[in-house]
Amino acid sequence: GDAIHVRRQAADLGVRVRVRRMDVPALARASRLGLEAEARSARYRFLEEAALSEGYTQVVTAHHRDDQAETLLLRLLRGTGPGGLSGIAPSRPIRPGSPVRLVRPLLAYPRSEILDYLGRRSLSWLSDPTNEDGSNLRSVVRQGLLPWLGEGVPDCSRRLGTASDLARTLRAAWARIARECVPVKGPTLTLGPGGTPPGGILRERLLQVLPADGPPLEREDVRRTLDALRRGRGRVDIGSGWSAEVEGRGARLTLIPPGLPSRGSDPEPLSLPCPGEVRLPGGIVVACRPAAPGPIPTDPMEELIDAAGSPAPHQVRFAREGDRFRPLGYAAEVMVG
Repeated sequence: GDAIHVRRQAADLGVRVRVRRMDVPALARASRLGLEAEARSARYRFLEEAALSEGYTQVVTAHHRDDQAETLLLRLLRGTGPGGLSGIAPSRPIRPGSPVRLVRPLLAYPRSEILDYLGRRSLSWLSDPTNEDGSNLRSVVRQGLLPWLGEGVPDCSRRLGTASDLARTLRAAWARIARECVPVKGPTLTLGPGGTPPGGILRERLLQVLPADGPPLEREDVRRTLDALRRGRGRVDIGSGWSAEVEGRGARLTLIPPGLPSRGSDPEPLSLPCPGEVRLPGGIVVACRPAAPGPIPTDPMEELIDAAGSPAPHQVRFAREGDRFRPLGYAAEVMVG
């Protein structure tokens, strides 16, 4: 019925339509997400594919100020932090790394104004019945909590929207502070002696360093990581197969991808042919190749060694305390501490 409505309205406006049917319950069973979460994910995947195939760089949705207020109330009820209080972003990549942006130009307008605009222009619209039938928490907030708050707090949705704007500004500041205060070298975050940061700053920095498909970093994961930092030792499971290993009290935190053994387990060295490569657990590749002309690479995952100073055969293993090496351009050796 929704698809028929959209096709008719698009024909009146002279707009092309693309419709796809998906078995969302089957997708939800396969992904182990809830039905609503999988439906949302499937919609955005379809919108991104459609945009890319047509050469568009933006997808526009009609989220409005009441949606923002509902989202903020729902996240407050779940005990969210500054990230959740940021609410619905006015603009963001439709997924991490995508060239397509998701844009929401109606966030500043309440639902009543939008419906009034449509009514004055004799434009029809659709409403999602699940938002009004009390079958989920969002519909309870929409039909009960938000109207009740509006009776006692004039312009409630605008005030909640302002709170989301402030939280978004705060989170941007946290992100900047996290980048400045927690240096990163490869997979290791350097915190300094006694430098255990606040949980929010640590989570922000971890999210900056981890890949987009990495762990969600729930509050309990961050709390256990902070506990390990205060103890100065330990390996913490942070979800999705990832772990964080602590070396020294509040000093260093190394992120370990799925399948990679602990640094402390010190597996046997592997022989590295040159030219050639060795594939380590966790998908890490160590390669040896002839030097290429041009500038020295700045990729933190790529290092240069002096072939004349370290003749074959080569072996690869984790660093051990007491190992020595001489960085390019240094006159003295550096010892691994």
